[in-house]
Amino acid sequence: ALSLPFNGAAWDITDLLPAWQEFKAAKGVFEHADYVRLAVTDQVEPQAPIIFVDEYQDMSPLQDALVRQWIDQADRVYVAGDPDQSIYGFRGCRPDLFLSLPAEDRGAHNGNRPISRRCAMRIMAEAERILGRPANVAPNSRPGRYMREVYTHNPEALPARIEDALKAYAGGPVFVLSRFRKHVSKIARTLAAMGIPCSGIRTGTGPWGATRIGKHKETLERETVNVWQLTRAVRRYATGGDIAPMPYEEAEALILATLPPARRQSALTDLKAKLRQHPPIRVGDVARWIPLAPGDRRILALLNLRPALVEQIQACISREDRRGTVIAPEAVRVDTIHASKGLEAPAVLLHTGYLSGLVTGLADPERMAEERRVYFVGATRASHALILFDYIAPPWPGFGRPT
Repeated sequence: ALSLPFNGAAWDITDLLPAWQEFKAAKGVFEHADYVRLAVTDQVEPQAPIIFVDEYQDMSPLQDALVRQWIDQADRVYVAGDPDQSIYGFRGCRPDLFLSLPAEDRGAHNGNRPISRRCAMRIMAEAERILGRPANVAPNSRPGRYMREVYTHNPEALPARIEDALKAYAGGPVFVLSRFRKHVSKIARTLAAMGIPCSGIRTGTGPWGATRIGKHKETLERETVNVWQLTRAVRRYATGGDIAPMPYEEAEALILATLPPARRQSALTDLKAKLRQHPPIRVGDVARWIPLAPGDRRILALLNLRPALVEQIQACISREDRRGTVIAPEAVRVDTIHASKGLEAPAVLLHTGYLSGLVTGLADPERMAEERRVYFVGATRASHALILFDYIAPPWPGFGRPT
């Protein structure tokens, strides 16, 4: 699309960016940053007499330039932010953009910090140790819980700790946060294999979402099935009688995962008619199409899915049997620290792991300071319990060694 010749090598960013700008100009299309740039270069005046800007620490240099341009043009400009949560350095965001604004400071001062609605004392104490100095907010009066654990040689301890947290804080969710997407994916896959449902911060993502039907990677169908809905359907079919109700979404998932393509449409048409005429759908209605009677746990053997997914479903059901409760994927959110910004959970398991190839860059004081802020943000997502856990990668140097 950019009319750049492809010779099998990656293009240098200094060549790619000008080509991208030329492409947008030729097509007459704009990105958000283009609108901001035009507002700055064309000296566009603010469209309101009073301006409020929140989360100023997340402003890019271009956005900062626009606000500074408007300061003398509006009647009043109110800005709010927390330099401790400036974690978007890859976008050019820096704490000093906020701190250097020519503004009257009505925010936090030494000895007069606002009290955090979220963070308990032990959690804030560890968060400040990570940050390397006192934070801009003070903890509330709750004691809270903090611990650090090592799971590297005992991976079963991680799902067990998650189950404990969900039992202690039934309202959930539990956040499992990591600095890097690579580690997030590995942790989510490990939990899934051990039978712990989970999703990303955005629900529906992760190993319990949609997957393509088929037993082998080379022969997967285009048709997909939701793994979590299928898990519920398998459990309902394996443990219920003919009259047990089954939601249509689960019945559909079970039909798609067990029947050959030629028979699926007839079965789904039949179930939709049943749902319209005599709701609800029951296990017995689905059993008309499946060559195993309800209550037969061999239903797992009929699933036309890759073996690892079948084992994942089986592990989940077995773990539910032992635990006596169901954990839905949205109760356990596994994601990056950046994805969790602005959110909170009663319990947060914060992964200490770091990419070894990036450790040398921490010699740069600004880089190290940003990493401190990133992990500070991760720690302060917790309202009641913070657990640092060492797993699958050496810890970020700022954590030190576990005691």
